[in-house]
Amino acid sequence: MKKTLLLVSCIFIAVIGLVAQSMCKVQGIVRYRFNDFIGYKPDNGAELYIIKIKDGAIVPNMSNWNNYEELYRLKNQYLDFLSNDFEESYARQFSGYSWDKQKMLNTQDSICFKESLQIFNNHDYELLIDGDGAYNIDLPYGEYYFIFKSNNRDRTSLTELLGRIHIEKIIADKPTKIVKYDFNY
Repeated sequence: MKKTLLLVSCIFIAVIGLVAQSMCKVQGIVRYRFNDFIGYKPDNGAELYIIKIKDGAIVPNMSNWNNYEELYRLKNQYLDFLSNDFEESYARQFSGYSWDKQKMLNTQDSICFKESLQIFNNHDYELLIDGDGAYNIDLPYGEYYFIFKSNNRDRTSLTELLGRIHIEKIIADKPTKIVKYDFNY
């Protein structure tokens, strides 16, 4: 009887140890660029949506989001040239932001907006970034998408009118993982 009790106790302790080891403490900081003089500030009130990658999960199509980001980068270059008194034709030529790219950005914006609605309604975890810009969460080992939504940076697009969005694929495979992100202009 004592041997059986000892064996059951050892198995119980081993199982508890395995369960504790299969969790990953993910922590990080989310900041936004305030200006060139002050630099970065904590993105107090930003949101973090987490989706575990599994069968049937609604996950971001990274190709769509990468295209959207690249087209928006070109648009920002174009607007920078215009703000520095370049003629429109030169601003388009130097930035590579043509009328066709503008139409493509509008299409990508619509696609990403629809996808963002699905993400915000079908996520596994949701966190609010604290006053220091920090967050932490214990997650089971696995692969995840982290969707950061800024509280202090936005864009003039349908997708990011209520806050800039950044998506990262994360692998939680060790006891601690640090994931930080800085929203620029």
